[in-house]
Amino acid sequence: SHQSTQDAVDQSARRREMQDTVERLVEDFRRAEIIVQQFKGQESQNALFYKINDDIITKLERIANMAPGVYQEEIPAQLLKIIDEGKNPDLYTQEMQDECVRRNERSKGKFETFQRLSDSLHAEAKKEFPEQYQAYSRLKGSPSL
Repeated sequence: SHQSTQDAVDQSARRREMQDTVERLVEDFRRAEIIVQQFKGQESQNALFYKINDDIITKLERIANMAPGVYQEEIPAQLLKIIDEGKNPDLYTQEMQDECVRRNERSKGKFETFQRLSDSLHAEAKKEFPEQYQAYSRLKGSPSL
């Protein structure tokens, strides 16, 4: 119990460190964008070079090294595609929920169809073979239909 609590605390700390690094990386990208927008020749080129090499690449490497120990969840490829297309990721969630509802309705329909078939077969068996059906009902422990 103590170990699992410590693992959860460690995991939380690693996630927080990852989040902080990503936030600093976003800020580095913003600063690089400012350098590009205010580009003034060699001086800006050197500043941009150092910003990219010293800050951005270092943080990207750090994130890549931290990621396996922090996030073990698998992200569906379709979700990444939606994000890459600039669409709202909630659309993916809604589509998956809608698909689950559709599949559930199909399964429910199949179940109800088989239930009606079973009921129909029981009714026909009871009508056509009353003695055998009664014996069957006793063996099954279910009431006669």
